[in-house]
Amino acid sequence: MFDDIIEPARKPLIPIYFKLKEKLLKVNVSGVCVCGTRPSILVMVKQNYKKLDKVKEVIVHEYGKHGIRVNIMETNIAPEAQVVQP
Repeated sequence: MFDDIIEPARKPLIPIYFKLKEKLLKVNVSGVCVCGTRPSILVMVKQNYKKLDKVKEVIVHEYGKHGIRVNIMETNIAPEAQVVQP
């Protein structure tokens, strides 16, 4: 996911976002984006993704270098939701 409007506008609120996104994409997540009205980050992976612990480790490490604690919430899509590929 690449956003040329919201991501640059939020850069001052989440200064490590672009470096974190780059690292997460290197471990083959499906997508990373800024989410919600607060500086939250959404990371999407496929259902059988094998590196979820690595993703969490990268997030905690990158934020930790800046003295920021993170709260990682893991969830699934709603049962009746559909995944649409472009």
